[in-house]
Amino acid sequence: MQFYSHPDKLLRDHLKEVSKEAVKYITDAGREDLSVYARIAGGLHDVGKYTDMFQSKLASGRRAECSDHSLISSLIAYNEAYRTTSNKLYSLLTMIAVASHHGRLKGIGEIYESLSDLMLQVDNSSGADCTSKQYTDLRSKWELIRKELSWLNLSDLPPLSLIVKNPKDAALEVKGRTFGWKEYFDGLLLFSVLIDADKHSASGFEEPNPEPPSADELINFSSTLPKYGNEVDKIREELFEWAKEKADARSQKLVLSAPTGSGKTLSGVLVGLRSGKRRIIYSLPYISIIEQTGSVLSKAFNDEAKEFKEKRVLTYHHLSFSWDLAGVWDENRDVESRMMLAESWSNPIIVTTFEAFVSSFLSNKSSYLKRLHNIANSYIILDEVQSLPVEKIALIKEAVEELAENLNSKILVMSATVPLIYENVERPVKYAPNRYTIRFMDVDSFLTPSELAQRIELSGKSVMMEMNTIGSAEELYSSLGDREVEFLSTRVIPKERMKRIAKMKERLDRGEKIKLVTTQIVEAGVDLDFEVGYRDLGPLDSVVQAAGRINRNYRAMGDLYVYRIRRKEMKRTDFSLVYGKITENITLQTLKQLSESSVINLEEKDVERALAIYYDKVKDYLRPEASPFAKDVLEMIKRLEYNEVEVKLIEEELKYTVFIEYDDEAKKIWENLRSELNQKNGDAFKRRAKVKALLSNAQQYIVNTINKPEVDYDERLGWYFVPRDLVSKYYDETLGLRVHGSEEKEDDIW
Repeated sequence: MQFYSHPDKLLRDHLKEVSKEAVKYITDAGREDLSVYARIAGGLHDVGKYTDMFQSKLASGRRAECSDHSLISSLIAYNEAYRTTSNKLYSLLTMIAVASHHGRLKGIGEIYESLSDLMLQVDNSSGADCTSKQYTDLRSKWELIRKELSWLNLSDLPPLSLIVKNPKDAALEVKGRTFGWKEYFDGLLLFSVLIDADKHSASGFEEPNPEPPSADELINFSSTLPKYGNEVDKIREELFEWAKEKADARSQKLVLSAPTGSGKTLSGVLVGLRSGKRRIIYSLPYISIIEQTGSVLSKAFNDEAKEFKEKRVLTYHHLSFSWDLAGVWDENRDVESRMMLAESWSNPIIVTTFEAFVSSFLSNKSSYLKRLHNIANSYIILDEVQSLPVEKIALIKEAVEELAENLNSKILVMSATVPLIYENVERPVKYAPNRYTIRFMDVDSFLTPSELAQRIELSGKSVMMEMNTIGSAEELYSSLGDREVEFLSTRVIPKERMKRIAKMKERLDRGEKIKLVTTQIVEAGVDLDFEVGYRDLGPLDSVVQAAGRINRNYRAMGDLYVYRIRRKEMKRTDFSLVYGKITENITLQTLKQLSESSVINLEEKDVERALAIYYDKVKDYLRPEASPFAKDVLEMIKRLEYNEVEVKLIEEELKYTVFIEYDDEAKKIWENLRSELNQKNGDAFKRRAKVKALLSNAQQYIVNTINKPEVDYDERLGWYFVPRDLVSKYYDETLGLRVHGSEEKEDDIW
């Protein structure tokens, strides 16, 4: 009799492939010491599929009683791992990986509870429970299984009572003990290599092997970039020379502070390319600058004309997967492979969000954790690190440093405004740029957006106007009147936002006088250069980031005017609504310390001193123990309660997801997505790939809002839907989504 793992794959072949790949992945990660556990986890993760119950399910395509195989496979994996190594903890970690490989990662306590319940069930069922039935079936086939899996050198199958009791007793012994980051990451890594190897074997996908990028390519590209003929050239040359020197030094951890517009992207990647690591993970806060950074690096390494599998730079975020598929499904496209490549992060350079990066090791979801093994033995760049949430930055800093220590990685932290929590900051740019003056305008008083509009001078210069909330941005835009002012906020669909940013950059580079009302989405890293700026008061480092869009390329001295905004109907300022009262008070205290005057002028050359005062005041909030959330997460990490670990940088408020059928492409995406969700037959993996690609494309037309829309609701997707014939009613071409029948909420922000 032949046994199958999938309709077209023999079980013995699948188990051997997964075991071999899991060992390869963990070796490539630099953790060959864990290869014995990876080998056992891969070789036994589906051993429960040898039962008649599972084979019947596979043959019929219908659910069969007792066909679930993860639990019985994990019990056998524990006993084989312990027989081989005599290590209870790592045998448990092997078992947890196998038990979890079809879902989220389980924790030690959770495994103990399930094993205790299973022990009672087995003892009291007289063989009628599924585990007993599966065990009996496997025992009758054990000699055949040992023969088919001869490369594992399996022992005799222990009695059922011991199969369950051994890991239960080990879990009881381990439960509640405190471990270190090493054990935490080792458990994650075993799970990561198993599930990624399993996905690759099941899909038949083979990893591409693009030519690795070289430092010389980047250096040559840098020499072709345009020169400005001013101090910007000096700043960029100074930083790039530092990068060449530091690349040779191969430091374990670097913290870099350099002015905005100094070319941190290319300098950071140069350090990474010469660090001796197998890939670069370049992480940034916002999608707009991820796309911008990915585009620059694609040009640097001549990636733009390459086929998907040959690309060396992968830009990864929730909008990035298969955009070029548009709404039309093409059966000739190898979408399954594209999805596998995008999710696994095996390209030489990954450009991604902080959210995606952090979820790769502070989460329990398999779709995130399966890429962890490819982060191991890599060079990690955290750019614009000041954008991380204050209450979580210390936890993330500790986690990333422990990841580097335990998974053979190196780190480069970069920003123009590095938080005080980072020590030994290098400031290689000795030339002190002085491109702008931040003018704090009587921040003890308040203006409404309409009142601010009366103080803004738009004629003759390019002007950026940044508000903390969407409501204030819209009010300011309306108050300015019809004066050819551009607008950006997250109520505008992503497809149009990115188009607007690209178009504005082209116009600004040509010397046109652009006027822009925006929220904070343009702050960190967006390469737009205005002559004058206006901003609602925010955290001092955010204000400095906004100033980085003023006279970025060192033309004439620029000004950023900062006012304190409070909408007429609100009791609180927009600052406190978005960033909280504590951060607002710290910022006001810093400004008071800088000057007793109601108007404070802070030139760029003075920014470092001002930020030192600001960060000194917030440092107590940067300690993990100062945050109850971080303290709880650390406790779960140290107890290996993986199921309890989930850190989100973007807190999910009560929001409604709205799909805007904005154009013909959106219409095709929506029709194809709903059609594919209705499909019940065919290859499940291919169907999942189609849905995943279409969902990603759909994100181009999605807006999230706090207010409930008065439009149709799709229960399967959990989305509201604005059809083409109602777009003009619910979507403004400039301001984006309009929600009828409800008032603006005070915390409706960017």
